[in-house]
Amino acid sequence: MQFRKHSADLYFETCVAPHEAGVEFGFLAAAYSPPSTPIHHDVLYIVYHYNAYMLKNPSERKSILTGRMWVEEIVRGNPHLGVENFRITIVCFQRLVRRMEDVGGLRSTVRIPTTDQVAMLLYFAGHHVSSPALQERFQHSGESISRHLRAVLAALRRCVQFTFGCLGKTHRRRTKYV
Repeated sequence: MQFRKHSADLYFETCVAPHEAGVEFGFLAAAYSPPSTPIHHDVLYIVYHYNAYMLKNPSERKSILTGRMWVEEIVRGNPHLGVENFRITIVCFQRLVRRMEDVGGLRSTVRIPTTDQVAMLLYFAGHHVSSPALQERFQHSGESISRHLRAVLAALRRCVQFTFGCLGKTHRRRTKYV
């Protein structure tokens, strides 16, 4: 424990407590001042505000597998895992990824390759999972998940437009199933 002296003879006690994952984090545990003074209430409010709003909890994503490792395990592992998780076979998944790259214009980012982006969309659509579940599975923030889902949907739309735009006039009238 460390004690730091601040103005008006107030002492803040900063504690370091172990967390479940072994990560230590600091927090203000107590503030010492005479309990009857108005400064005491201010100090208690400062301690509350620090603990409630400024203290950041360690990441809740505790999976050993990153999103990339999980996708690689499915692609290289048992063929039934692809159907179970993505609702398509691994061969179809790999063809879809190549098609999205070539025709749809989907590109890898610094942290997320195209296979992971397509896997996010298929896992999301196949299991009706929520954003926190995707964040846990792929180890990325909600903003990153949303951004990549939008990019994959835009690429999928371009693929569909290219595929059905190249058909002859007889097939263009049959938009019932598109």
